[in-house]
Amino acid sequence: MTAFFEENCVSITYNGRSIQAVPAGTQWHDIEKVQVSLGVLASSRDYIVRREDVREPKPKDIIVDGGTHWKVYQLAGEECWRPLGNESTGLIRIHCKK
Repeated sequence: MTAFFEENCVSITYNGRSIQAVPAGTQWHDIEKVQVSLGVLASSRDYIVRREDVREPKPKDIIVDGGTHWKVYQLAGEECWRPLGNESTGLIRIHCKK
């Protein structure tokens, strides 16, 4: 698992600090209906990071990847992050949206 991380990681900024991460999954777009007729475009993406690089991920933390700002968010009834694989990998997956 760590070999995959090393081969695919990119530099991002997490709350102003440069770290390595792997963009996870496919970015998707969704139109949310706000009020009656106003459509708002929303996107979601996860990032895989080393647990040691991000000790306490929190909702509203900011990730900047290639000039795009992503905000960490909490999934319904879950944390904003989860371990990737078993704990020994040292990797976590953080949920983000813009």
